[in-house]
Amino acid sequence: MRPALGEPEILPYAGELFMDSEPNSVARFTGRAVTAGAVISLLMAIGAPFSRYVLYSSPLVFTSFSWGVVTTWLLFVVFEMGVLRRFRFWRPMSSPEFAVAFMIATVGSSLTTTEVAGPIVTHIGGIHYFASPENRWHETLDSLLPVWLLPTDTHNAVKWLFDGVPQGQTYPWADWIVPLFWHGSFTAAFLLVQFALVGLLRKHWVEHERLTFPIMQMAVELIQQPEKGEFRPPWSRPRLFWFGFFIPITFLTLQMLSWFWPTVPQLPTNLGAISFGTEYPALNMNLYWPVIGIAFFANKEVIFSLLFFTVLGTLITGWLTRLGIDVGVGAQPMQWLNMGALTVMVLWFLWLARRHLWSAARRAMGKPDGDDDSNEFISYRAAYLIIIGAVAYMVFWMQVSGSSIAIALLFIAMGTIVYLGIARLSFEAGVFHVNAPLRLVDMIVDATGSANISHASMAALAQHYWRFSNVKSLFLVTFGHAGALSQQMEIPRRRLNPAIVIVTVATTLLATWYTLYLGVAYGGYNFTDWIFRSGPADPFISLMKWISNPLPADFRRITFFGIGGGLMVLFSVLRYAFPWWPLHPIGLAICFSFHIKESILSFLIAWVAKSLTLRLGGIRLFRRTVPLFVGIVVGAFVGTAMCFLVDLIWFPMSGHAVEFK
Repeated sequence: MRPALGEPEILPYAGELFMDSEPNSVARFTGRAVTAGAVISLLMAIGAPFSRYVLYSSPLVFTSFSWGVVTTWLLFVVFEMGVLRRFRFWRPMSSPEFAVAFMIATVGSSLTTTEVAGPIVTHIGGIHYFASPENRWHETLDSLLPVWLLPTDTHNAVKWLFDGVPQGQTYPWADWIVPLFWHGSFTAAFLLVQFALVGLLRKHWVEHERLTFPIMQMAVELIQQPEKGEFRPPWSRPRLFWFGFFIPITFLTLQMLSWFWPTVPQLPTNLGAISFGTEYPALNMNLYWPVIGIAFFANKEVIFSLLFFTVLGTLITGWLTRLGIDVGVGAQPMQWLNMGALTVMVLWFLWLARRHLWSAARRAMGKPDGDDDSNEFISYRAAYLIIIGAVAYMVFWMQVSGSSIAIALLFIAMGTIVYLGIARLSFEAGVFHVNAPLRLVDMIVDATGSANISHASMAALAQHYWRFSNVKSLFLVTFGHAGALSQQMEIPRRRLNPAIVIVTVATTLLATWYTLYLGVAYGGYNFTDWIFRSGPADPFISLMKWISNPLPADFRRITFFGIGGGLMVLFSVLRYAFPWWPLHPIGLAICFSFHIKESILSFLIAWVAKSLTLRLGGIRLFRRTVPLFVGIVVGAFVGTAMCFLVDLIWFPMSGHAVEFK
C-alpha cells in the first residue's frame, strides 16, 4: 500500500533523530525565552528594512528561514551556552526555551519587508507620485479609487515619501493613518485566516501525515543541550560540522576580500548553464549553500520530483517553442500550468484532511466525539469562527471598495490556495525561497477577461496588487513550522499563541513605520529596490491596461491551467496505484519557478548526498552525516553575517547581496 501523499520516507521523526530526551519537568515556556524571541524580532523590524533599502546588502529577512533571524538567534544560543552558563546565578536554558525564542523570532519577523511592511507603505500611494499628464492616471482612475484607501498628497505626504522631506519642512504623518488602517485591517483579516488554518490543520500535518518539516529538523538540531559541564553546543563538536562550516565560509571570505582587492581569486558559485538547444531555456548551475543543507533533510523522493519536473519542464518548453507556441518570457503558459497543478494539489491535500476537518467541526459544535483541541493554538470553534468572520470582512471590504462579491470570493479563495500551496512545499521539500507561480490579480483578470469585469472591480483588485506581487507565504510557513516544533518540544501552544500574536503585530507595525521613515529621511526613490521603484506603479499600469484594452478570457492560459491540474491528478493517482512509482507529484506545482530553476544544482547535490548516504550506510550513516549539512547552513549564514558587517562598516549604501534574492 502506497503511503499517503506527502508522507515522509521511513526515517525517524525529527525529534527521534536529533534530540536527546529531556525530563518532563524541564522549563518549556518562560519569560526569558519570550523576551529573547521578541528582542530578535524587533531588531529585525529595524534591521530588515535598513539592510534591504539603504545598505543594499543581503536582506536580513527575505525567506521563511532568513539568515538574519537564524544567525541572531544562534548567537544568542552560543552566548547562553558558552558564557551565561558559567555564572552560578544563571539557570541554564532548556531546548524548549530555545525553541520558543526561535518560533517567536521567526514568526514575529516574517512580515517586515516584502510581505507587508514594505509594499503596504509604498504601493498604495504610487498613483500620486507616478501619475503624469502623459499617462492620464488621475483623469481615468480617480473616480474608481475610494479616497479612504489612498493617502492624500495635499500636504506632499506621498511626494516626500519618495523624494525626501525638504529641509525645514514637517512631514504630515497623519495623512497615512486612514489608508494604512484600512489596508492594515484587510491584511490582518487575511493573516487571521492563515492563523486559523494552522490551528485547524496542525494536528493533521504533524500527527496524521507526519510531514518531514526539513526546516524544523534543522532548528531541532541547533537546540540540542550540551553534556553536563560542557559549554559548547553539541552541533559544534563533530569534525564533519567544521568541514561543512568552512566550505561556504571559504567561498564568501574570498568574495569579500575581492571587494577590497579585485585581484583576489574567487571560488565561483555560478558554474555556468546547461542548455539543450537554442530553443530551450538554460538551466543555471548555482551553488546555494542553505538550499543544499536544508534539502538534505527533505524526503529524497520529493527532491527528485523537483529535479525531474524542472528538467522535463525545460524540455517541454523548448519543444513547444520549436512548434511555434509562444511559451517564453511574458507569455506565462507554463506558469499557468504550475498554478493549475498547485491548485489541484492543495484541494487534494484538503480532501485527504476531510476526516480531521469534519472531526474538528464536530468539536467546534460541542460534540464529544470530535478531535481534542485542548493543546492547539486556538480551539477549533474559534478557528472556524475566525475564518468565517475574516472572510466576511474581506468580502465586505472589497465590495465597498468597488468589487463584485463573486470577484472578491474568487480572489480570497485563490489567495488562500496559493498560500497553502507554498506552505506545503516548504513543509515537504524544505523550499524556503519560492514565489507563487503567478501574480494572483493578473491571473484573475486574465482568466475572467478584463472585458467581463467592471472597472470598479478591477480597481478594487488593483488595490491588492502588492499583496501578491512577491508572495513567499512567510507567515503561514513560519507559523506552520512553529506548530511542528512545539509538538516535538511539548510546548503548550495556548501559552505560546498570545506571545506570537503580540510580537508579530508589534514587529510589523514598527517595520511599517520604519519603512515610511526611511523613505522620508532618504527619499525612497533613491533606493534601487522594486518596492520603492517599479512596484508602486505596477498596479496602476496594469489597471490602465485593463481599462484601455479590454480583452476576453484568455482560454489558452486557462487550458494550460487545466493541463496542470489534470497532470497533478494523473501523477497523484499513479503514486497511489503503483508502489514502485518514483515520482512525487509535488514537483509539478513549482517546476517553472525561477528560484527552483536557479537552485537545481543545489537540489541535485542534496539528493545525491542523501541517496548515497542511505544506500551505503542506512540510518546510522545518515545520522553521522547530519553535522556536515548543519555546518554548511551555519557556515553560509555566518559568512553572510560577516559580509553584512563589512558592508555596514566599509560599504554603506553600496553593499553586496551575497544571499540570493
